[in-house]
Amino acid sequence: MGLADMDLPGPPAVAEALERRARHRAYGYTVCDPAGRALVADWYRARHGVEVDPDWVLLLPCGPRTTLRVLLETIRPEAAGHEPGRP
Repeated sequence: MGLADMDLPGPPAVAEALERRARHRAYGYTVCDPAGRALVADWYRARHGVEVDPDWVLLLPCGPRTTLRVLLETIRPEAAGHEPGRP
């Protein structure tokens, strides 16, 4: 999830969602809900006024560092990059 301010409590809805997921007890690979692609497209429209086709949205079951590495290696396999880290 990246950097966070650990001195502040998280939103109750997040804690409740984590508790529900923990009770599921099957901790296999994450499956990305295809409906999430439309939500991402809607967010770009509302936030930036940009129309994004939901079919262009790629949901990856990983964090931002892994996503960046996958995209970099896919788009520019000859490019070298380092693992992003904290300053």
